[in-house]
Amino acid sequence: MTNRNKYLKVGIIFITYNIHFAGNLCYMNTRLKKKQHFLSLLTGILLIPLLGLFSCEDPSPDPTSNKEEVLAEEGTFFPMEIAQLSLKGEKAGTEKVQGTLNNQPVEIHLQDSVMLFVMPDIAPGVYQLEAPSGDKMLISKVTVKELVLSSAPDQIFQQIVEDNTETIQHLTTKAESLPEPDKAALLKDIQTLNSWKANIGQHYASLSPEEKENFAKTVVANKWWLDEIHSAVVELSTHSNSLRTTGEVDDYCTRVWDAALELRDAKNELFTHAQRTRIAAGLATGALVAVTVGASPLVGAAVGAGLIAYRFGVDYTNFNDALDNFYGTMVQPFDDMFSSERRAASKVTFVSEVAKEMETSTGYRNLYAQDKGSSIPIVQIISDASNTAKDVWETFSPSLPTPLQSPTMLDDIQSYNTTERAVHSKYLDVSDISNDNVALVKKEEKDGLLVLTFENNTATTQEFTYKLTFTDSRFSPGFSTTISAEVIPSKIIGEWEVVSMNFTLYDEDGVATSTSESELDIWYLEFTADGSMYEWWPEEISGTEEEAREEVRMLHKPNKVSLYELRDNGSKILTSPHPEDQPGSESEEDVDLIYGEFDLNYQSPDKLTMTTSKILAMEDDDGVTIFFKYQRVLERCNCNLLR
Repeated sequence: MTNRNKYLKVGIIFITYNIHFAGNLCYMNTRLKKKQHFLSLLTGILLIPLLGLFSCEDPSPDPTSNKEEVLAEEGTFFPMEIAQLSLKGEKAGTEKVQGTLNNQPVEIHLQDSVMLFVMPDIAPGVYQLEAPSGDKMLISKVTVKELVLSSAPDQIFQQIVEDNTETIQHLTTKAESLPEPDKAALLKDIQTLNSWKANIGQHYASLSPEEKENFAKTVVANKWWLDEIHSAVVELSTHSNSLRTTGEVDDYCTRVWDAALELRDAKNELFTHAQRTRIAAGLATGALVAVTVGASPLVGAAVGAGLIAYRFGVDYTNFNDALDNFYGTMVQPFDDMFSSERRAASKVTFVSEVAKEMETSTGYRNLYAQDKGSSIPIVQIISDASNTAKDVWETFSPSLPTPLQSPTMLDDIQSYNTTERAVHSKYLDVSDISNDNVALVKKEEKDGLLVLTFENNTATTQEFTYKLTFTDSRFSPGFSTTISAEVIPSKIIGEWEVVSMNFTLYDEDGVATSTSESELDIWYLEFTADGSMYEWWPEEISGTEEEAREEVRMLHKPNKVSLYELRDNGSKILTSPHPEDQPGSESEEDVDLIYGEFDLNYQSPDKLTMTTSKILAMEDDDGVTIFFKYQRVLERCNCNLLR
C-alpha cells in the first residue's frame, strides 16, 4: 500500500474534527452533498495561492539521517494558533519542511530565521517539535496551553465584525475629505473590505454548531496578536489625523514626533505578524482545494482563518491612511526664525533687565522624493514605515481577489507644500552675543514665544547681534539666523525727582469727578537693579530751592522703603514693603498710599508718571469717605543721592 493510500485509509476510519493543519488532512468526504455548496462559499473568501498546508505527502522524517541539531527558541501557544519561533543564530532561507509534534505531522514554513506553523488541536502539555531542513534538524520545545472560549461563537464573530465596522466607518468619512485620486483609491479599498465582510458573514451563517466551535477556536487562539495590531494602528490613526489640521497646536514638534513613534510601533506590529496572516490565508485556501479533490476538512477553521485575514486587511488599510497623513503633514522645518517685530523693523529693541516677548515661527514643508536617504530621524521613521508597509503588501495584498492599494512611497511625492507654524522656544538656542557690555540674563521657554531679558552694563544704548539656532535634531540638522538688536538702559533704574503729585477724585460708582495738583516739597526716588526702591522726603527744607537740593545731596542715605517688580514689559510696577523696612506705625491707609500696583507712562527717557492702578479710599477730617487715584510725575535727576 502506498503512503498516500495508507493515509487516505486512516482518514476514512478516524474521521475527527481535530485539525492537523500541517500535514495529513486528507480524509474522505462523507458529506458529498455539501461539497459544491462549500466550494461556492469559500470562493468569495480569499483566492490566495495554496501554501500547501494540506499536503498529502508522507511527512515522516528519515530516521536514519544524521543531521546537525539547530535549536529554536521555546514558545507557548494555544491549540490552533499560528505559531512563530525564531532559530537561534541560524538562517534557514525560505522553504517548507515537514516536521512532527507529538507524533503528529506539522508543515513548517521557514522564512529566513523564523519558523511558522499551525499548532495542532492537541491537549495542553510540553512537546518537542522536530523538522529536518537540508543537513540540519530544527528542534524546539513548545508548550500548549488550554484554550478557553469565554463567549459563544456568535458573540466572538459579532464582536470582531463590529470592531472592524467602526474602522471602516472612520475610513469612509476620511475618504470624503480627500482630493481625487486619493479619494477614489481609498473608497476602492473600502469596497473590497466590505465585500470581504459580506462573504464571511454568509460563510459563517452556513456553519453547523460543531463548525462554529472550530471557527471560534481558530479566531480566539490568534486574537491576541490581531488585537496588538489593531490597538497600535487605532492609536496611530487617532493622533496622525490631528496633524494635518491647519490650526495651531501646542508644541507642534513634540506632537509630530510622538505620532511618528506610534507610526514606528504600528509598522513593527504589522511586519511582525504579516507572515502569520499569510499562513491564515493559506488555511482558507487549503480548505478550498481539499473540497475540490473530494476530501472534507474542517470548514469552521477555514472561515475563522478567512476572518483573521480580513481583520488584518482592515488594519493594514487604516495604517496606510495614517501613513498618508504623515506625507501630508508639514514635518520639515526649513527657514529661519521670524517674529512680528523682525518683520516690522530691521532691529529688535530691548530695555535692560526688562523681559521682551517675541513671536517665534518657521516655515515647514512636507516630505518629498528629494528627502530620500536623509539622515534626519523624522524622515527615516516615515520612510522606513513606507518600505515596511510595501513589504507587507507584497506578502499579503497581491494574493487577494481584489488587491488593496500599495502604500505611498517617498519616491511617489514629487513636490511639496509649505506653511508657517509656531516653534516652541525650548528648541531655540541664543548664542554669540557680539557686545561685551550686553549679557543675556534670562530665557523663558513658551510655545510660539521667545522671552529674552538682556542686561546693559552701561548708561548708554548698546547695539549688538545674537545668533538664534533651531536645535531640534529630530527634525533638522540645525539652522540659525543672526538677529540685530539694541538694548537701552532701563527706563526706571536710576534717580528720580517727584516734581508733582496729582489727585483725581471719583464718586462711589467709580466715575472721575475732578483732578487737582497737590503742593509738594522736594521728594526723591531711586530704583536700583536689585529691585529695591529708595526714597528721600525731607521733613523740613530751609533756604532756597537750590540750597535745599544741595542739602539733600549731602544728607545721609535715603531709606530702602520698598521692593519693586516690573510687569508687562515695564508698563506697570508692583511695589511692596521691603524686608528691611516693614511698615510699623503706618495706618492701613498710609500703606495703600505707599505700596501697590502703579501704571507707568514713559513720556520720554527722562520723564514718566506713576499712577495707582486701583481706586483708593480714605476718610477726610470730617469722617467722609473719599475715593481717589494719585499720580506722581517723575523726572530723572542723576543727583547721586546714594553714592
